[in-house]
Amino acid sequence: MMLMLGCLCTSTHELYGQSTNPEFEPHEDLVKWSSVMKYVSTDSLQITFHVELAHGWAIYSQYQQGTGPIPTSINVSNMPQVTFREQSVFGSDGYDSIWDLPIKKFVNEVYFISSTFEVPSEQPGITSVKGHYEFMICDSMQCLPPEWVDFEIQIPGQE
Repeated sequence: MMLMLGCLCTSTHELYGQSTNPEFEPHEDLVKWSSVMKYVSTDSLQITFHVELAHGWAIYSQYQQGTGPIPTSINVSNMPQVTFREQSVFGSDGYDSIWDLPIKKFVNEVYFISSTFEVPSEQPGITSVKGHYEFMICDSMQCLPPEWVDFEIQIPGQE
């Protein structure tokens, strides 16, 4: 059992944004998502998504109100009870000149950490967590279209 507690599953999803401005590098690496799933107790799991952003770019909070950018969202399709909270020392909650609104956003990096969860006993054959995340990034001059990315993360010990 201790071996299972120490087992981590990781994956990396790299997304490349392209600017519509020809003065910018056409394939500049702007955002990188990575994930880790681990046991936090004998039966409870937790997923952490780590998002790293290129200098000058920001990703928006899950908690946006009204008009403005698309809020970041993470959905686990085969375990919809799983929710995520955000954690970062690089957050700001204030006026955004692109949107002309008060908005919460993150620069440099942010973590999205799931609630703890167990594989439902009525679904013992589940070996991975599947879902998608959607997000939008902007710099001080422009925003890129929202990205929707499917993911699948293997449950530790179920490979």
